[in-house]
Amino acid sequence: MNLPGPIITLTTDFGGDDGYVGAVKGVILSICSPANIIDCAHQIDPQNIVQAAMALEAAALYYPPATIHLAVVDPGVGTNRRRLAALTERQIFVGPDNGVFGLVFRRESPQRIFSIENEKYLLTGRSTTFDGRDIFAPAAAHLANGLDPAELGPQIDNPVALPWPENTLDDQEITGAIVATDRFGNLITSIHRDEIDDNVPAFTVHVGNRKIPGPAVSYAEGPSAAGGYRALFGSAGYLEIALPGDSAATHILAGWGDVVSVVW
Repeated sequence: MNLPGPIITLTTDFGGDDGYVGAVKGVILSICSPANIIDCAHQIDPQNIVQAAMALEAAALYYPPATIHLAVVDPGVGTNRRRLAALTERQIFVGPDNGVFGLVFRRESPQRIFSIENEKYLLTGRSTTFDGRDIFAPAAAHLANGLDPAELGPQIDNPVALPWPENTLDDQEITGAIVATDRFGNLITSIHRDEIDDNVPAFTVHVGNRKIPGPAVSYAEGPSAAGGYRALFGSAGYLEIALPGDSAATHILAGWGDVVSVVW
């Protein structure tokens, strides 16, 4: 079934206990009443740009062409950091210039990026603490109405990069880092399946003082280390360390930035 209007997704760290998400939706619908607003994620850890970037990468590219993705995870709210409207070949991304779209842009390069500055398309009487409602929501809604993105402000070509570990690759080893822990306690690494040659049939993951064979086929099947730890590629393609039925993060005591290496 075709949706009756444009699609706007929301990814925020607002949670669900306050009226912030509702206010953003109200602004969008006041400007573009036919909009179909989809909640992508609102439980991003407060100000966790990397987590938001990973949520967007996991979901955004599965939406139809012309979808507008609005992301508001914004530690720099109220400062002079730029506000972006970025067009890729298929979709539009609206949010702060802090790297939150960095992983999406690795998969689908931006063709044009505009700095949102035109007061005509923003709310009047704005707060300095709620750009999601006052700047990003109206910009996204006007774009959903068919506004030429160039009307929002000047074109730029140097968006801020995501703070992301730089993996290093040798002949028989790739080294990266832990970048996230999901709600199941799986440790997500910066190492993507595309970085390991398809001809590598098996490897060993070194994290902390543990060595975990991989890749497992799933959380329940494939090689595992003592204690049941498994190394596998998750749905977004990143290498994960899992402990089925328990939390790998709790037992391994690893977190953001801790080194992980894959040896074959």
